[in-house]
Amino acid sequence: MNCPDNYDAFVRHEAEQEKELNRLPRCCQCDHPIQQEDAVYINGEYICDECLEDLRVDVMGEIYD
Repeated sequence: MNCPDNYDAFVRHEAEQEKELNRLPRCCQCDHPIQQEDAVYINGEYICDECLEDLRVDVMGEIYD
């Protein structure tokens, strides 16, 4: 009887996951696949929530400094 080991199942699962990730849009800032349900789309490029948060600045703080 031929029984596949856990490593074969792991390799197959990783290949399936990689294939799914390659179908997703990529963030123009970090170049990672966007795995969240929505993202910001500006000038033809996607930005993930994490990178969008990094781009935020405190405008009011700059005004009153």
